Amino acid sequence: MKINETLITSGLKSIIVGYGHRNSSPFSPNQSIPSKLSNVSGEDFVSECIEFLFKENLSDEVFMKNFDPSDFSGFLLACQKVGIECNKDKRLYSAIKSKVKIIDSQISGWTSIGYGQRASLDLYAKMLNSLDHEDINVKSINRLIGLLESMSTWYKSSYSDSLSSIYSVSFGINGKTKEGLKSIHRKYFKNIKKAKLDVRLPVFIGLIKSGKLDKKTARKMRSDASEYVSQKCIEELFNHRKIYDLKTFKTLFLQFGDSNYYQVRKYLAENVPANEIMCLMGTDCETTKSILKRRFDEYYSEKEESANEQ
Repeated sequence: MKINETLITSGLKSIIVGYGHRNSSPFSPNQSIPSKLSNVSGEDFVSECIEFLFKENLSDEVFMKNFDPSDFSGFLLACQKVGIECNKDKRLYSAIKSKVKIIDSQISGWTSIGYGQRASLDLYAKMLNSLDHEDINVKSINRLIGLLESMSTWYKSSYSDSLSSIYSVSFGINGKTKEGLKSIHRKYFKNIKKAKLDVRLPVFIGLIKSGKLDKKTARKMRSDASEYVSQKCIEELFNHRKIYDLKTFKTLFLQFGDSNYYQVRKYLAENVPANEIMCLMGTDCETTKSILKRRFDEYYSEKEESANEQ
């Protein structure tokens, strides 16, 4: 890279990564802003910086050599904030794909996962769900699962988010056939009640994120021995509702409707679609009833107002 390109890209990196991680404005309060930029918002300016990276073909050089995992994570956050989506922008997809390949080459040499691998692992797990299955190295996925599953309980729990993302990709790839899905359930869910919390949680969340959750397993989540696990499951189901059709989503969230856990009932009462509130009205919990009644009244009040306006 030439000197002028190095100066340009280091400045772009500072602006983009800073905005991604901290939402910090590229313009400091006491900075004299050029007249051409006086009417430009911080978001628009960051968006232009990202576009410049791509247009000037600086992306590969910057992403591969100058952006460490934390920097690249900040870059992805900045893209998200300014509305650049991986599934719609081929340039961003290509950058993610290239970064994943570099980490793939690192994973092949890992014999364990410690502090030195943490940042790369977390970034890798975040990027996986942005890629098509055919662009994912299954050997890397299997290696990571093996390394993470062999960790001691107290240490493994801190990797729960990354492990659930890796499980979701693995379940998505291996669960494309009926036999593959049966194999997943035999290995992970047949005796899951006996597993420890740090094992159950990422496996459950991984299945939800993969789009492969079924009615029977949703009941296991509803009946989990830990309120925390059951609550996280219903929250993640709603967070990923778009990957299920409406009929399936309704069937799945209704499995939690008779939960013994207050936080689960409360979450459902506050978040079920307004037109589905009646499905939960049979609860004996007074607090949940009051939330449902309030939302029920609001829903029909809005419908009446809308009808009167017409």
